[in-house]
Amino acid sequence: MTNPNQPGMSMNNDIDISAALNSLTKNPIPWADIGIVGVHFLIPVIGPIAVLGWHRRIFDNALNGDTTTIPKIALMEDMKYGLPIFVAYLNNFLLVIALMVIFACIVGCGSVALLLIAQVSPDLAGILGGVGFVLVYIGYILGIFLLSIGMQVINVEFARRGHQGDMFPLAKYKEIIWLMRNHTKAYFMTFVGIFLFGAIGGLGVMACYIGMFFTLPLSMIGSARILAQWQRNVEAIIPQRSILDQS
Repeated sequence: MTNPNQPGMSMNNDIDISAALNSLTKNPIPWADIGIVGVHFLIPVIGPIAVLGWHRRIFDNALNGDTTTIPKIALMEDMKYGLPIFVAYLNNFLLVIALMVIFACIVGCGSVALLLIAQVSPDLAGILGGVGFVLVYIGYILGIFLLSIGMQVINVEFARRGHQGDMFPLAKYKEIIWLMRNHTKAYFMTFVGIFLFGAIGGLGVMACYIGMFFTLPLSMIGSARILAQWQRNVEAIIPQRSILDQS
């Protein structure tokens, strides 16, 4: 088997969150343009999609080495550019629906089993039913908690692939799992960076309603530049995987 440490197989696993922060704090920010981006959140449906397209242009700029330019938003143009990302995010709903169906099937099978047991021993069925109710309740609470975290984690790849025009990243679940399992550090740091900038965006919401029109766009700028770093990592990782798969 090919040694992944041999020349030509090395790659950069570093995600520099501080560089993305510095790109915001050490460069001029066109606040008027930022505010206009924030107002787009008020436009039903097409506004947020346009913001995703604007986010994608910042991502593309960062890939080309430009981490200072903040483009102006263009509603119709950016809406077309952001549509693939919006559809990619909708893959989360497909995953949630699939998990809900699995959960419902488990509960349904358990209910049928209890009905069958009740025909033989009502007392035993009552005991098992009580235990089952507690387990279902605990499973529901844990499921909501883990699902909310899991959706945020997997959104790293959904977003990256959406920025590449892939509207159905869920179909690439094997590759997503491979990246998460074999390049955990870079993936985790990307998640942390995006989560951090998301928290910055939330500051405006907590401080005052108007503030979110500025903090949310700023958080998207930072997350786009973090995501571009992860894209560069993936561009180095995928050729390595191809070589390893062929060896």
